[in-house]
Amino acid sequence: MGAVTFYWATFEHELVDLIGLALGIGKKERRILMAKMDPKAKIAMLRVVGSKYVKRQETRTHINNLAKVANAMYDMRSMFVHGAWVCPQNEPDAYELLVIDSGEAAYLPKRMTISD
Repeated sequence: MGAVTFYWATFEHELVDLIGLALGIGKKERRILMAKMDPKAKIAMLRVVGSKYVKRQETRTHINNLAKVANAMYDMRSMFVHGAWVCPQNEPDAYELLVIDSGEAAYLPKRMTISD
């Protein structure tokens, strides 16, 4: 879980720098503007910056693909970081992540098993 958190934080840092470079914003200003911004908002901003400020079509395509992957990664990262981790009594070397969906089945957590 520590690695997921570390790499996501590094990715967010790079995301802020990428957006700032594309907009021509200095490091201090981009930190002030985006320090408390939700990651989903940063990803959405990346899409806009890519479509409006990047001239090369190939680079715009790469940025759009990065944003798509980042959205999927954000959901997985949130599940890992904010999920409920449990250790089953009969398997002391295994961990399970309780995943709660929205909708009708929200009261029935699913278990994702992760072994050492």
